[in-house]
Amino acid sequence: MALTRKATAFAVLVGSRGVINWVEREVRLGLSRATGEGAIPFILILAQGATPETVSALPPFAQQHQGVRDPLNDPVQFAKLIDAALGKVDGPPARLTDEPFVGLRSMTEKEADRFFGREAEVAELVEDLRRNRLVAIVADSGAGKSSLAMAGLAPAFRGGVLADPARRGPDDRIWHVVVMRPGGDPVAGLRRGVSEAAEQMALSPKVRAELRKRLPLDALKDADEAAYALRCDLPASVTETLLIVDQFDELLTETPEPARSPFIDFLLKLAAMRSPGGFHVVLTVRVDYFNLCRPYEALYRQLQDNDRVLRLKRISDAGLEEAVRVPLRMAGFTDEAEQKALAQQTRRDLGDRPGDLALAQMALWTVWRNRSAHGGSLLKAYVDVGGVSGALAQEAERTRTAKLDAAERELLPALFVRLVRLGETGGVLRRLAGKDEFDDKRLMLADKLASDAYGRLLLVGEGSKAESAKIEVCHEALITQWPWLQNTLNSAAADLRALERLMDRAGRWSDAPVGERDKHLASGAEREQLFELRTRRDAWLSDPERSFVEASEAAFVRDETERQETQARRLADAQALADANRRTARRTGIGLIASLVLALAAAAFAVYAQYESSEAEIQKNAAEAASREAQRERDAAEIARRAATEREAVARNNQTAALAALSQAWLVTSPARAAKLALAAWPKAIDDPPPQLDVTLQNLSEAVLQLRERKVLRGHDDAVWSAAFSPDGTRVVTAASDKTARIWDAATGRETMTLRGHDNAVLSAAFSANGTRIVTAASDKTARIWDAATGREIMTLRGHDDEVWSAAFSPDGTRVVTASWDKTARIWDAATGREIMTLRGHDDEVWSAAFSPDGTRVVTASRDKTARIWDAATGREIMTLRGHDDAVLSAAFSANGTRVGTASRDKTARIWDAATGREIMTLRGHADEVWSAAFSPDGTRVGTAALDKTARIWDAGSIPKGNLFEIACAWLPDHDLTDIAREYGLTNLEPICEGKAPLPDALRR
Repeated sequence: MALTRKATAFAVLVGSRGVINWVEREVRLGLSRATGEGAIPFILILAQGATPETVSALPPFAQQHQGVRDPLNDPVQFAKLIDAALGKVDGPPARLTDEPFVGLRSMTEKEADRFFGREAEVAELVEDLRRNRLVAIVADSGAGKSSLAMAGLAPAFRGGVLADPARRGPDDRIWHVVVMRPGGDPVAGLRRGVSEAAEQMALSPKVRAELRKRLPLDALKDADEAAYALRCDLPASVTETLLIVDQFDELLTETPEPARSPFIDFLLKLAAMRSPGGFHVVLTVRVDYFNLCRPYEALYRQLQDNDRVLRLKRISDAGLEEAVRVPLRMAGFTDEAEQKALAQQTRRDLGDRPGDLALAQMALWTVWRNRSAHGGSLLKAYVDVGGVSGALAQEAERTRTAKLDAAERELLPALFVRLVRLGETGGVLRRLAGKDEFDDKRLMLADKLASDAYGRLLLVGEGSKAESAKIEVCHEALITQWPWLQNTLNSAAADLRALERLMDRAGRWSDAPVGERDKHLASGAEREQLFELRTRRDAWLSDPERSFVEASEAAFVRDETERQETQARRLADAQALADANRRTARRTGIGLIASLVLALAAAAFAVYAQYESSEAEIQKNAAEAASREAQRERDAAEIARRAATEREAVARNNQTAALAALSQAWLVTSPARAAKLALAAWPKAIDDPPPQLDVTLQNLSEAVLQLRERKVLRGHDDAVWSAAFSPDGTRVVTAASDKTARIWDAATGRETMTLRGHDNAVLSAAFSANGTRIVTAASDKTARIWDAATGREIMTLRGHDDEVWSAAFSPDGTRVVTASWDKTARIWDAATGREIMTLRGHDDEVWSAAFSPDGTRVVTASRDKTARIWDAATGREIMTLRGHDDAVLSAAFSANGTRVGTASRDKTARIWDAATGREIMTLRGHADEVWSAAFSPDGTRVGTAALDKTARIWDAGSIPKGNLFEIACAWLPDHDLTDIAREYGLTNLEPICEGKAPLPDALRR
């Protein structure tokens, strides 16, 4: 101690194995004397065997000081050492690293020598850990959470930064660090972390294997046993262990629910252990996933304490300058002016978001690598690579287009789709994939993309497929900044969601006992979708996923065969019944005709007999005979009429029975077809008798029940204002008063992402025609465009002076039209967000606006009781549709653009000629305000929805009278009744939903 107080210079010898632990305290003391007032020289002496890697054990501050190399064998270096010790020289430092920047990937403890600019945050984190054994680092993706924990905190912890400063005598405690990532299996992640820590300690393979054995699948049940494994066989009484759970949000998003709670409970128990051998737990969590901790009350309660959460902000200006300049000095770049200029330019280009720091790191790494092409000028290289905003995209695209061959470029999507996942709260995230998910070609491509020569776009773990080695993208910024990757994911968004479902289903199927696997096979629409995915995207799939699809298809074929056999038996029974009834009817008709013939013959014989007896008698009785004959003919006609009526009734009964049997046969597999068949058995006129009423009602009721809601989309916290399908039908977007729009998987009903950003109720949401974007309209006077694959807000459309009630894309996706209560509609450029024109003319609030199918016109609906058609190119009003007696709430073109349908508060909907503005028909029948009207795809029908709790279907061609059928009105591609009639050879079946006969009260639910 006396020596260090009196010393005028401090030198540290760095040998081939770095700096020995027992002098680490002295090194830190020397560093403290080398800063501030009265600073003394601090000199690094690099021995002959020292390499840039061997200095990694030194504290980061040590490595910005000047050094000399092998002075005992180099007189020049020895002279430099003497001059430095005497403070006579300020020469360039020895080159301590060849790579000052690491690029996008997180910095690990091995790279702590280049971790600068976050000293204040490290100190704050240390103080949080002094007070609490469990602490979370929360920040945006790219802000440096992982680097702060692994390259900032971990080396400080190993150096005893948490040791009691008031303690007298040497501190013999061991400060031990384990780093893990949960992924989809936190226990497996814990095993990997322990194994890596043991390997760094040079423990034998036998000991490492023993440690892994202490962490079986149910290891978390015995926290003490798991704690022993985490200490890596170090003595419990003197070992303090830091467990860094990096990417903790993976536990909340990738790990199956049954495994989450036990692992969180284990972490809490671990942090509660005090003596012997305490544990400190640090979690790194993305800020947008922090609220997913809420269901785990014990953890969430602790994290509400501000002392337990470090919210990582944007790096300070001084910190950024240090993070740029010091690593450059370590790499031997001595031009101070250019160092400073590069730091300042980086600062100017860096955004305000903490997550942009990752982009700056990528830019600096690329600049350093490319400097020689610009004569060593870092500034020229910086401009060439595109700066902070362009370096990553340029590097990735240059790698794809200039370094990969055609076959590799074709294989690229099949690699990247398995390295991303859709987030629980929005966006696309990186996914940790196992090597066993890829074939050899994709693995070779991944290895290339992980190398320096190919931009380090991926991180590939050491080990083979059998060792469960992992592959991941270098950083999530790659997903958001590389246009090719974004476009690839956007264009395949539906298939990406299907692949994610397939991964999950195939994983559960593979993990299930052999005898129970059939329970986990896909069926119905999901099976069809996964089979289509296998057909179109086979290169995306792993071998287990292909096996799962094949097993699901085989089970379907087996079940379908059984179903068809059952249906064939039912149809045969129905046909037999119909044939029997037909034969009975035929026999009845033949008997009646024979009786009539015999009666006529008898009458003729009687007349002939009377004629032979006497002519006078004949004359006398002629009138009587004629009268009796007339009566007999009347009786025969009545008999024939009754026979015909009976035959018709038998035929109707026969047909009804057959339709009822067919309806029953289709109930399970096609409720829509079953409902149509049951409706076909209904009478065709109001005064017709209702045959088989009970059977028909039962079948129709069951079918309608089957046709009701398939999925309930739960998640909004307030009223839902609109819902719309994506063009491919795989997703639904909803808009609600809770200030959000949400995207849902239409097959499973699962919420895939939340679109947050509006400051008030979101009133409408709609997809673009290609399904890649979403436009929302809200009460905050804005509309916003979002990336449908990532959930990222692309732009905000500002300009309206009141609530925006609707927004819709043009058919080609290049424009957006909005309708507002400020009495205007506006057209916007969907690429730039620029307002193209304002449509002025309405005298009151505008409720809706929509493009025509060809994009040349816009129709608007307003509270001023009118709808108006506008020229979408000039903004000129073409015509006004007048006729409603109250506010017009919606207006839409037919599919061919020749007609417009409007809905109004006056309880009517109306159809208009879009060329002349003439009202074609008024649809009357609703008992309350009509809020929407929509044409069927073929334009022959109109569906309306009203506040009278009904939706109605109308014939748009002739009969302005609607059927009351209180289910949701939607147009689905399916057989209509005439197709079914033709398929089954049925005749005289007239179309339904044309006002022929209303449904009975029993079905008006």
